[in-house]
Amino acid sequence: LSLLIFSMGSNKLPNLKGCVCLVTGASRGIGRGVSLALGECGATVYLTGRTLKPKGDVKEGNMGGSLEETAAEVTARGGVAIPVAVDHTDDGQVVNLFSRIRREQKGRLDLLVNNAFAAAGYISSHRGVSYWKLEAGESVSSAWDIVNRVGLRNHYICATLATRMMLECRGELTSDSDGGENEPNDADSQRPGLIINISSLGGLRYLFNVPYGVGKAAMDRMAADMAHELREKKKSIAVLSLWPGIVKTEHMLQSAQDLNSLSTTIEKLGDDPPCLFYLLYFLILRMLLIPGRPFLIIVVLEFIDFFLADSYPLRGGIDVDIIPWVVFKSPAENYVSFPSEVTLPSPALNAVTVSLHRRLTGVRESPELTGFVIARLLDEPKGQLLSRSGRVVFVADSALQMGIRDIDGKWPLSVRSLRFLLEATGWTRLSRLMPGFVRVPYSVFTWIGSKF
Repeated sequence: LSLLIFSMGSNKLPNLKGCVCLVTGASRGIGRGVSLALGECGATVYLTGRTLKPKGDVKEGNMGGSLEETAAEVTARGGVAIPVAVDHTDDGQVVNLFSRIRREQKGRLDLLVNNAFAAAGYISSHRGVSYWKLEAGESVSSAWDIVNRVGLRNHYICATLATRMMLECRGELTSDSDGGENEPNDADSQRPGLIINISSLGGLRYLFNVPYGVGKAAMDRMAADMAHELREKKKSIAVLSLWPGIVKTEHMLQSAQDLNSLSTTIEKLGDDPPCLFYLLYFLILRMLLIPGRPFLIIVVLEFIDFFLADSYPLRGGIDVDIIPWVVFKSPAENYVSFPSEVTLPSPALNAVTVSLHRRLTGVRESPELTGFVIARLLDEPKGQLLSRSGRVVFVADSALQMGIRDIDGKWPLSVRSLRFLLEATGWTRLSRLMPGFVRVPYSVFTWIGSKF
């Protein structure tokens, strides 16, 4: 109640007119959503990606989206959009990008959003492939380069170039570090620069594959260590690592279409006695083949939910370990190899896949939500923003603190929320009784991520 009272009337967008922002990977997904939100706040947004113009022949596996399409919508929302085709694997193109911004904006840069990621397709097609297994034509470094050349190395380069621009235009590129002093640009001197690394829970726990987890953990550490050096030199730049929740990106929506196409057939399994056998088969194998984990408790809980559910063939037999398996892969027939290397008969496999999708439908965030949170962060008072520097920030938590509703008018659910966790694991009825503000403490995440 106190949160609602605090938040009433606070959903007003900040005025970012004149602010110069750079969003990498802006043709689709979170990058596109961030760009639209910044445009709605009146900012000047440089959009980068590989696809400049729309493609008329969107082939299977191509999610579509282009910089020009994003730019048109940014402009329609009141922003100034400047699309620039950049291959972020090419250092020369990245350097030229920053040179262009420096030239066109008289050295001003207020915000960098490190979002570009070139490995979504690779992660989708290599689900379940262990790091030591190589396919034909792959080198030992292939997976690492595909995931982290853009998703980590490029972000370090962009952050370094952005830091130099931000310091220079604020008159802080001082002799103690770079051998020269600059006069501050009056328009920029009071607003600190902001660098955002788009990261994820994969930086804390295993998700998708080894290179992905290492890359996201490094993104979080990059923010922390850059913030340390900037704070040590008393520079007016904040560096944050941002963790969105489950986001309605084009990949997720495509997955939803694939799964919904199975719903009619699967719902007919309601009167099929083998369904119960398949569920038993799945649960028993999970319990027997993965020693050292409390799967007996999970079995009991899932059976309870199985019989309480509205449509029992679409419930039960799921735990959050396999959530990553539904994010990218499609169609659902491909969900055969689970992390536990348990293989399910097709009816049960399809049933649990659609069940999982339905459980997650109500707990997704729009890509724009991340953008509105970033816009609010950029507009925070200098001292408040700099005090956040180096931290990991949950998008939903910040949105609630700032009084930001998602574009559907609803309050977002934090991934720390017990309601979110109950919904995602199938306890939908119980989740309706759980207040959204009851959350797992940050100390639990510290404990989960402990290396000692």
